[in-house]
Amino acid sequence: MTSPLDFNHPVSGNREFGVYPDPNNPGSYTFYTMGVDRTSDWFFSTINTFNTVFNGADQLWTAMQGNMINYINTHGGHAQYYGRKNYIARPNYNLVKDYLNGKISLAQLKSKIGC
Repeated sequence: MTSPLDFNHPVSGNREFGVYPDPNNPGSYTFYTMGVDRTSDWFFSTINTFNTVFNGADQLWTAMQGNMINYINTHGGHAQYYGRKNYIARPNYNLVKDYLNGKISLAQLKSKIGC
């Protein structure tokens, strides 16, 4: 994604978020987010040496969840963090690239990145 005012977006990747009914609590719903990103180019990779780019993304998604809870609670609903899972992994992209290029197996990749 680019724009004439701020050039490239700092990360590229996939994000999934959604809502599903909670089978353990009829009438309740769970909202979730998950995703994977990597820096878009050498410039953002250099800046991200200090995790500046990814920390900003983490803060954005955490704030979005908190804002959604506040909105629901101030508009007559009830919302709270549900077992607030927060798992952040920063895999080494060179290892992922080795897997994608057939240089290592999926089992080797998982072993090297700690899955």
